[in-house]
Amino acid sequence: MIGRMRLLALAFAVTLHAAAQDASKLTIKNGGMTQGFDIPDDWQKEGPGEVARDTAVFKTGPAALRVVAGEKPTIGYQQISGGTGAKLKVAGWLKTRGGVKAQVFVHAFAEGFKNNQFMQVRFSAGEGDWTEFEKDIALPEWTAFFRVGLMVEGEGQAWLDEVRDGSGVVDAGRPMTQAERQTSGPPPKDKPAVPGWGFYPQFPGAWQTHFNSQLARTKQGEVDLVFLGDSITQGWGDTGKAAWEKHYAARKAVNFGIGGDSTRQVLWRLDHGLVDGLTPRVVVLKIGTNNLYDDHNAGSEDDIAAGIAAVVKKVREKLPRAKVLLCAVLPRQNDYFSGRVYKINAAIKPLSDGLTVRFLDLTERFQDAPGKIKPELFDKDQLHLAPQGYEVWAEAMEPTLAEMLK
Repeated sequence: MIGRMRLLALAFAVTLHAAAQDASKLTIKNGGMTQGFDIPDDWQKEGPGEVARDTAVFKTGPAALRVVAGEKPTIGYQQISGGTGAKLKVAGWLKTRGGVKAQVFVHAFAEGFKNNQFMQVRFSAGEGDWTEFEKDIALPEWTAFFRVGLMVEGEGQAWLDEVRDGSGVVDAGRPMTQAERQTSGPPPKDKPAVPGWGFYPQFPGAWQTHFNSQLARTKQGEVDLVFLGDSITQGWGDTGKAAWEKHYAARKAVNFGIGGDSTRQVLWRLDHGLVDGLTPRVVVLKIGTNNLYDDHNAGSEDDIAAGIAAVVKKVREKLPRAKVLLCAVLPRQNDYFSGRVYKINAAIKPLSDGLTVRFLDLTERFQDAPGKIKPELFDKDQLHLAPQGYEVWAEAMEPTLAEMLK
């Protein structure tokens, strides 16, 4: 199916004169690539390369769709429901760079993928500046849905812009604000040392709401001790509440843990005012376990150690008078995770200088043997801590923490 398409990157527009249905329901959305951040809204990617919204190269501002091929062809496309017997006039602009082959296409599909028909709109190879094109396309009577798109093959890239009805105007759309972007999806995938906001797919605005509540606490001031981290740190306010009340409530302590946070989210929070204006004496930092998953925050053991080092550096920049008590990443579930944690902890231990940064290795307190955690200290998921786990953490930390708070 894809093998029949050979295309690069391009710009085009669509006029849909449907014989059997309302043409307006078939109009391509976001034709000027105005909306979106990473990939333009309403557009999708297929293949190993890159499909992105380009705000530096475009026919008409503010952006174009850029496609860069990988080892195999890469496609940027929009899928539209319906199309039975529709007449399309595909028009737009295409730009190519490098040794590429680019193809603008319409691909019709029958219900259940029982049939399909690929129709070439424009083909281009090699270097080419913005070129306008227009072509009439007739969709088969069996069409249940269709795609309009571009495919890139070879070394180089191409751009698509001003997708519109062949005799009409581009669907201008509306730019997405940064606040909307941060509640519509996760940050782009990147290294653990690169800041990125948090996002819960089931509750899109919840992470930002939680962060805003922490900013409100920051504005109140009167903080001597900051706990900074992920859900295990956040747990001091729930499962570990008794230990918190016993050890830290009277010490002007604040809990800045957020569930699901990796090094990237902690860096993002620090960059967006989390500790601005505070003058704590000590920051207790435990972060890194959420970088171990295969998602947009993931990295190798060295990458994760670099992310933790970046957090320590950022804390020291934001709070030059504060000392940092860097807690080791805790062992967890099995040999795979605990083995990776061991390598990370070995890599971050040298961050300790004995004065402004102290490293506290809690591993022996939380496991009986390598890869064998003490189950009584953990919740059923063998990742989060049980009440006794927080008490063990507090007791292990107390001598060093008391000295640093003097």
